[in-house]
Amino acid sequence: MGLISDRRAWRVIRRLPILALPVIAVFATHPVAFAQEKKPPTVRPESAAAPEPKRTFPSLPGAVRSPPQWVKKDLPFDIVQFFESIPESENAAPLYLEALYEISPSEMKDCVSPEHHAARGPFLEARYAGTIKLMSTKPDQVDRAEIADNLLEYRDAFAKLAQAQQRPKCVFETGISIDSLVPHARACRQVVRLLEWQVKAHLADGQIEAAIDDIAIALRLSRDLRPRGPLISQLVSFALDAVISSSLLPMVLAAKGLSVAHCDRLLELVTLHVEDMTNPLVEGCRHAYVMFRDLLHRLETKDESESFLQAIQPYKKVVAAMTSSDFAAEVVGLNRWAGPLVNAQTSNVRELRRLIVAQNEALREMKIVPAIVPSLLEMTELPNNAEAYRRNRTRLGATRCLIALRRWQLKSMGANPPDLQVLCKEVGMNQVPVDEYSEKGEPLRFRLIAGEFIVYSVAGDGKDDWALADWEFGKQPGDWIFRLPARP
Repeated sequence: MGLISDRRAWRVIRRLPILALPVIAVFATHPVAFAQEKKPPTVRPESAAAPEPKRTFPSLPGAVRSPPQWVKKDLPFDIVQFFESIPESENAAPLYLEALYEISPSEMKDCVSPEHHAARGPFLEARYAGTIKLMSTKPDQVDRAEIADNLLEYRDAFAKLAQAQQRPKCVFETGISIDSLVPHARACRQVVRLLEWQVKAHLADGQIEAAIDDIAIALRLSRDLRPRGPLISQLVSFALDAVISSSLLPMVLAAKGLSVAHCDRLLELVTLHVEDMTNPLVEGCRHAYVMFRDLLHRLETKDESESFLQAIQPYKKVVAAMTSSDFAAEVVGLNRWAGPLVNAQTSNVRELRRLIVAQNEALREMKIVPAIVPSLLEMTELPNNAEAYRRNRTRLGATRCLIALRRWQLKSMGANPPDLQVLCKEVGMNQVPVDEYSEKGEPLRFRLIAGEFIVYSVAGDGKDDWALADWEFGKQPGDWIFRLPARP
């Protein structure tokens, strides 16, 4: 068994509008395949946002770079600061968009100028089709040289990714409309798929450091989806983390020639990732608040853009009957719901889950927002976003333990440590990572079974089953079991 058993994390993330929260949330917590997405809707007029300068490329469709016009009063957090721009020379996002277009041109075609797509698109789409065909072929039927040749064609795109990651910050400027899209999310997934190929190739050539460089790129890309990102971006970041943990890292941990120094570097990279100060749930809720306030503003000011009118058609009579007082009451209700979430100071997953559930009643008191955006209620009644965060934190904690375990075994000729506490202390961790599924935030557990050192979480039911059976992501009773991959 590999580092993480959830290989279904490779299932397709389709290009979805920002409000496809429950679907994407289910992917991040229990990956499934998705239906194909409709074509991008017509870009709405800038009635709800401050006037934007003429669009430049590369950029996301409908990107909002400055605070909306309704940013005047009754705000639960500093939205002006939320939209604070960073110098282009420090922002990795524009270079990412260029690289992502090279890697996933169909997804990203609306992010580059029409002229650039007309000139470059046919070649890129043909290359992408060839790549997907290779990826869809059974591994034992693919010639390694063919994969190497295909990867070589992406060298300029990977150079641009590396260039982007030389910049210290990243903010993808997205739309704030309920019909906005985030095409860069699926494109990021394709990057990690290519990195999986590249890790395999580097390890086959004995280039462990180069393979670790690939993992560093993947982790940074995942983190860079988070600042000012909608909840979908946060959830895609969790999904990328699952792929990195389940595929890229196990290959390196099983590699011939792996050293203690390699393990130290892996630990450094994963620890940096875990200790990132951006709280993905808080960041996603802030974006959601902006989007819902924008929705109310557009309803009250009677936005007549085609895609918007189509989205609210079933609620047209309800909206028409609403008065200024009704809209003011909606803002009060929205603030009551969002206030504690957008200002949460804790990264404690259990506290955040309880907070999300506790805020549910504020939504029920609202009239129009939950009706037009039913996913808002589903997001709190079935806290998929918090579950995805809980799963991600637990997985990353276990990943750190397994890297430390491989390091210990390399130093001690294959011997196991006496326990997790000693193991974690050996690599400089202050404590054993938390099992986010435990009721009181207890540490992850371990067991020796037939001489194998196993790390595990009590998983969804919170019950310690002594790692005798894996829970299979809720399909059966058991624990979430993490094992080191076998070495050749």
